[in-house]
Amino acid sequence: MEQTVTFGVEEEFYWLGGAIPWGSLLQAGSGFTFGQEAHANTIEIISPICHSLTQLASHLRQSRAFLRQEASRYQSELFCGGTHPQLDGMTEPKNIGHYYQQVNDFLGVALTDSLVFGQHLHIGGIPPAEIPGTLNRLRPYLPLLIALSANSSHWRGHDTGLKAARICILDKLPRTGIPPVMPSVPLYRKKITAIQQAGAYQYPKQVLYDARYHLVHGTIEVRALDMQSCDHLAVAVALFTACLVTGLYQKAPYLLDWQMDDEAIIHNRYEAIKHGIAATFLDKTYQQQSACSLLQHLLTHFSAPIKAADEHAFWALQDKLSQNEAQPLCPARQRDPAACLAGEFVVSPSDTTTHTALLNA
Repeated sequence: MEQTVTFGVEEEFYWLGGAIPWGSLLQAGSGFTFGQEAHANTIEIISPICHSLTQLASHLRQSRAFLRQEASRYQSELFCGGTHPQLDGMTEPKNIGHYYQQVNDFLGVALTDSLVFGQHLHIGGIPPAEIPGTLNRLRPYLPLLIALSANSSHWRGHDTGLKAARICILDKLPRTGIPPVMPSVPLYRKKITAIQQAGAYQYPKQVLYDARYHLVHGTIEVRALDMQSCDHLAVAVALFTACLVTGLYQKAPYLLDWQMDDEAIIHNRYEAIKHGIAATFLDKTYQQQSACSLLQHLLTHFSAPIKAADEHAFWALQDKLSQNEAQPLCPARQRDPAACLAGEFVVSPSDTTTHTALLNA
């Protein structure tokens, strides 16, 4: 793949077992950048600008290993998934920083109830004139990315009946869902400024669509992705998304046919939320298409760059799609979801079915 773009990624984890030791993390993790969220025990780790898919994959593996090591050092655990299967965001400790107090006053329970965790992928280096076309071509692909990354079926001790409940939880907030068609960067900036000045929100980053143009970084940010419990799949989802957005920017011919009206996109989005990769989508003529088959077709085009960047991730993704089912649950969760301990959902290096020969090599 011609490399004309850059990448960045943010991942959100939940620290279990006491307050986050921010001072120690900042000292020990001098090569990483950390962020805070509305819930006090949520920790976000932010990549530097990555100039290749290999750098992106390497950051994800190294940052996860670092956080896992630090959590162990403090006898804590690091939850990693789209939603915690037991915890209630209303009763978890909140961030008392000035910004988050302002946001909490503005959004109330819609925010404090949203104890969810996503992987946010940034694609930079796209000229401003090409941003609207790329983002608009991405809109019908967002349900596919939701399906691919779906990893939030359980919430507050219950099976939600959804594969990606995180998306529905976030939909309580304003300016979520499929982004509107973007006419141009200048017009978008003008609109956001006008809405902010009208008091609709305090900061531009409160635009929380499944994908958005990031006004500060000048990137396309994909926000539709659930966090992955398995490191291999976390890398795979990020690389797949990076390849997709890069291909849409470059107007790869095999990507240009998957366009449709908003009714079909909205239908496909809920199908992805409900069924994950087992979803059935509508195409532009309202004919049914298997989400898994569409993902497998795209993977044939993305296989070379993904393999070159991280072969373990490629085989994990290949296995996931070939099984045509959601990410495997741990045995305890399969037996009794409500009785599971949070520690059974911590980050682990290879807690999914993978290409055994390669991973054991």
